[in-house]
Amino acid sequence: FFSSRRRHTRYWRDEFRRVLFRSPDGQRLILIASNWGQASNPAWYYNVRANSHVSVAFSGRRDVPLERLYHARELSGQEREAAWAKAMVIYPGYRGYAARAGDRTIPVIMLEPEREN
Repeated sequence: FFSSRRRHTRYWRDEFRRVLFRSPDGQRLILIASNWGQASNPAWYYNVRANSHVSVAFSGRRDVPLERLYHARELSGQEREAAWAKAMVIYPGYRGYAARAGDRTIPVIMLEPEREN
């Protein structure tokens, strides 16, 4: 799961989602803000847009820290299309979500590890 700061209260909120998958380099993560194909974006999307620092907790993995901080940015253009294509390979149901979303373009968010000090 990942945690983001709420845009109005600035308190951390745990967002339990099954939308995370690793991009090919193994360090970055991609979030698909599909909201199951609803007409509006999910609430967590607006929280991440308002505060781009998020925390991701991993379970059962030995090759990554249990929890890690990331910087989020919304993808656009060819970068978005490439990430979207990877997402549909992993979960073809995103194609149906996009059809149900109508005029809404489903946002794709890239999480990049924050540098450790």
